[in-house]
Amino acid sequence: MYIIKNQSGFAHVTLVLAVLAVSSIAFVGGMVYNAEQKKNEVNQTARIDGTNQIDGLIADQKAQSTEDVEKIEVPAEEKPTEVVKPPADEPKTVEKPKTTTTEKQKTEIKQISITSTSFSVTGDNVVLTAQLPDTYQGKCKALVKYPDGNNAQWHKATFGPAKNCSITVPKSKLASTDTWQFYMYFYTSDDTVKGSSGSKSFTL
Repeated sequence: MYIIKNQSGFAHVTLVLAVLAVSSIAFVGGMVYNAEQKKNEVNQTARIDGTNQIDGLIADQKAQSTEDVEKIEVPAEEKPTEVVKPPADEPKTVEKPKTTTTEKQKTEIKQISITSTSFSVTGDNVVLTAQLPDTYQGKCKALVKYPDGNNAQWHKATFGPAKNCSITVPKSKLASTDTWQFYMYFYTSDDTVKGSSGSKSFTL
């Protein structure tokens, strides 16, 4: 009876150990299985995320390509260049030259003749006089020269208002010969009247 009890107790212990062993194996197996499952899930998630990222990049590239295509402007049809004809030369209006004051005065100068001329030889001088047709004020000139036209010299004086003008010529200017010929001229201060005389001779 004792031996049977011992065998029965051993049998119970063996059963308990077997149950524990099976439970441990099942637990470890379950842990391993769960770990593998989680690992597979993580890998699958990573693959999905990677695929999504790649798809996103491809979509972005496609969108960028589309934008680039849209940005390219198609050149409009070139129109033939029109030849612009130069405008015909317009006739230019020729402006009349403006008459200056000097030109007016020249056109308005009154020419007169000196009425008469005379001379007087006194001391060291010769006085040449011109009689004018009216009272004037201005300058008179005497051209003195040899009868043959050589050794011509001008002498000037201011006069007026008066009806005559006189010029004093030093004899020292006339020392080369005794006979001289002279002409008298005058012009007014405003250059509106001028006159001249014929030739006349005098002897020192």
